[in-house]
Amino acid sequence: MINLGDLFSRKDPLEKALVNLDDEMENAFNEIISHEEGEAQPQRDASATVDAIEIDETGETALEPLTPATTAPDSDLSLHAQARMAAFQAFDESHRAARDELFKIGQAFAAVIASHTHGRSFLDDCAADIARLSDLETTNAKFASDNRRFEERLDKLERLRERQEAVIESHKTREARIAQEFELLRTALNDARLEAVETKSQLASLESLRSEMQLQITAQTVDIERLNREVESLREKNVVLRLDLDVSQQKSTEYRRKLDETQTLLSVESARASDASTRLGIGESELLRLQKQSDALDSRLTETLSSLHIAEQDIADRDRRYNTELQCLRSETAQLSARLQTSKADQADKQSQLNLLETRLNEVEAERRILEHKLSHPTAEAPEAARLPSHTAPSLKEAADGQAKQMKILKQSLERAAEMKAKTTKTTKRRKPDTRSAA
Repeated sequence: MINLGDLFSRKDPLEKALVNLDDEMENAFNEIISHEEGEAQPQRDASATVDAIEIDETGETALEPLTPATTAPDSDLSLHAQARMAAFQAFDESHRAARDELFKIGQAFAAVIASHTHGRSFLDDCAADIARLSDLETTNAKFASDNRRFEERLDKLERLRERQEAVIESHKTREARIAQEFELLRTALNDARLEAVETKSQLASLESLRSEMQLQITAQTVDIERLNREVESLREKNVVLRLDLDVSQQKSTEYRRKLDETQTLLSVESARASDASTRLGIGESELLRLQKQSDALDSRLTETLSSLHIAEQDIADRDRRYNTELQCLRSETAQLSARLQTSKADQADKQSQLNLLETRLNEVEAERRILEHKLSHPTAEAPEAARLPSHTAPSLKEAADGQAKQMKILKQSLERAAEMKAKTTKTTKRRKPDTRSAA
């Protein structure tokens, strides 16, 4: 056997590995040879049995076990020929096995040569690595420093990750809180919508009241003119009272206190007036929304008319009946559009009348309060009343009573108007499904 370790001039720790490789190759060759000898032994036994069959004179005992195998290919051959054929087949099989083993041996030699080349390249690489050991040590030191720097960066990144996780948790809690606030805002929005519906109903009741209040305004104008004449007479008397202002300096403190009270009342009334104005603004916005809805209804009516024209073109057999129905629908739509226009004009008129009525009511209520205040404080104005003529006191009382009666009448008319508005809304709600079904 060839010792592969002798091929290398350098003696290094790889020599032991090469010696072990030689031993393994020798063991492999021994196993192959022993396997070939084991296959040749049964061939020798088969040839011995064939010779024994030839020596046997009778041949009857030998023919019994061989007849099923040898007589199958050709029954005309003699026993000697059959034995030779069996020996030839055994030799052919052994030849094939030997050829396979030789092929395996060639593969093993190729593997040995490849391992030899790989070992030589490995030795060259080892020598080059030993030569580069100093460079590798310097690079290793650099890599160690880089590793330390990277570890520091990793620690910093871990800390940043923990901070980001804390920030993410805080954001999650904030999102949950925002979701709760969103739910609260949604409930508030629903409440606001309900309030808008209520204001819409109140606006409808006010619209119904406009007509009745306009009729009452005509009746109240006479009373207002009478009150204006009385106010003018009172103003003339006030001019006379101003001449006596020097005498009433002692009572200035009391009048100032009364003035403060009146200012507070005026602030309250101004707040109420601002509230009423805001409500009127809400009502105007609702009117605009209703106008938009009416425009949408007009657009829907136009769409229905176009769809009816298309249906007329598609269905020619039912033209007569559909023409009559279309004429009815067109007349109804014209009536509805006319009603909508009249309702818009009525709403504008009612809005202007309501504004005038509210201003007049505020003036009447202010005058009534002034008169009630004067009547409720007779002791403070006793000297002034003594100087006035006797017919002014009963006129003030009558004016106050008339104002109280007018306020009662206005309240009753407002209640009636609210009832009428509720009835009208019910009737309109009943009419809307009928019109939709007709459309």
